[in-house]
Amino acid sequence: PDREARVCETLSYFDPLNAADRIVCPVHISLGLKDSVSPAATAFGVYNRIGSEKEVRVYPYDGHGVAGDVNEEVVIAWMQRHLKP
Repeated sequence: PDREARVCETLSYFDPLNAADRIVCPVHISLGLKDSVSPAATAFGVYNRIGSEKEVRVYPYDGHGVAGDVNEEVVIAWMQRHLKP
């Protein structure tokens, strides 16, 4: 807690948009349009730059915790399709 300001300052130098085009694995993004932590505009920018197989699930009325059990089932199904032994 005593270093929070410094951590936030350091993180402000990093933008996932700059690395998104290097992603080569399948990607699933669950996105709540009322997310005040990771705003949708920034997430869509990253999603659009990903060149690998990708999927986005948008929840218009949810925030950062996107859709609880409903989203959990979606993510588990996605993992079962992509993370086979």
